[in-house]
Amino acid sequence: MRAAVLTLVLLAACSADQPAAPSVDNPLGRYTLRTVNGGKPPAVLNITTTHKLEILDGVVNLHATGTYTDSTWLRITDQTGARLVTDVSQGSWMRAQDRVDFSSVRGEDYSMTVTETSLHQDLVGSRLIYRK
Repeated sequence: MRAAVLTLVLLAACSADQPAAPSVDNPLGRYTLRTVNGGKPPAVLNITTTHKLEILDGVVNLHATGTYTDSTWLRITDQTGARLVTDVSQGSWMRAQDRVDFSSVRGEDYSMTVTETSLHQDLVGSRLIYRK
């Protein structure tokens, strides 16, 4: 009997030390932009006769408090030259089935598809994939 109790205690102690496996139900963490339309950034998001918009990098952080930060680094080139822009969206997030829905403090609402290790976003006709 004592050996069985000791075995249960040891098993419980070992499993408590194991980190939680990634889960669609628990998408918390930091996701870094890995691909845009299948290729590594930088990538052109939009080009016209007057400007070119490129995405250089991006990071999405989903916090346990139900808040998020979505930072995107862009290069905009027009007739005046090239300038670097950092776009930061912050607000609240909520998981809904295979999506994460974002609501920013500046009034933007958007969604990303979530898997165990990635977020997928369709943006301006481009497919962005962020990975943990």
